[in-house]
Amino acid sequence: MLRLMSVFYSLCLALLTLSCNDTEINLETDLAEQYNRLVLISESELCTDSGDWRFIGVGAKPCGGPSSFMAYSMKIDTLEFLRLVEQYNEDTRELNKRKGLISDCAVIPAPNIIRCENGKAILVY
Repeated sequence: MLRLMSVFYSLCLALLTLSCNDTEINLETDLAEQYNRLVLISESELCTDSGDWRFIGVGAKPCGGPSSFMAYSMKIDTLEFLRLVEQYNEDTRELNKRKGLISDCAVIPAPNIIRCENGKAILVY
C-alpha cells in the first residue's frame, strides 16, 4: 500500500511539473505570436514623415525596464496598439517571474529620434 501511494504521489508530481512546463511553453509561444503581431502593426504604415511616428518600450527585463523599443505610426489605431504592447509587457514580466529569470540589469537607452529610410521607421540612438 505504501509503495502504491508513493507511485501515486510521484505520478501527481510529474503531472504537476509537466503542467507547469506546458504553461510556460504556451506563454512563450503566445509571447512570440504577440510580438510578431506588434511588428506587423508597427510596420503596417510607410514612414514618410518622422513627425508622424513615436516609440514605446517593448518587453520587460527581469530587473525592470523595457528589453527594446519599437516605433509606431500615429496613423494606426494607437490605443489598440498601446493596449497590445502593455499586454505583451505584462506577459513578459509574468514569464520572467515564473522562470525566475535574471538579467544584467543594464538600462537600455531610449532612442533620440526616429528617421524614415526607404519607408521604414529607424530608431536612432
